[in-house]
Amino acid sequence: MSALSFASLLPPERAVRSTQTRRRLLLLPVLLLVVAANTACLMTRIAVNKIGDGIASGGTVYASDNNPKLVREAVPFSLKLIESLLAESPHHRGLLLGACKGFTEHSYAFVQENADEIELVDFTSAERMCARARRFYLRARL
Repeated sequence: MSALSFASLLPPERAVRSTQTRRRLLLLPVLLLVVAANTACLMTRIAVNKIGDGIASGGTVYASDNNPKLVREAVPFSLKLIESLLAESPHHRGLLLGACKGFTEHSYAFVQENADEIELVDFTSAERMCARARRFYLRARL
């Protein structure tokens, strides 16, 4: 009796139903995994969009700060955060605008201005800084 399976003891129509039931039960965990992954992806996208909305609407904090050195040091982190959020939600209009404004402002205020100031003293460094500013401007365009 060990060589016989349980399905072979059942009537043929019942054996077919039993096999189908087992297949369905085996597919259930796979289906649940797919649904869970899609739900997690959707939740991540919703969270990124909400964070993006907050970041896009909060751009006045840097402009109103009275410590330019602090702003200068904080802006690169903010820009990288916006870029990482854009990697998750590449069509978010607020993040796109924030990245464009942020890279343009950072490039002009902290890179291009410094290059202009030192141009007469250290032309080679000024040229390097201008090239860096150009790369930021191009990054703002994307």
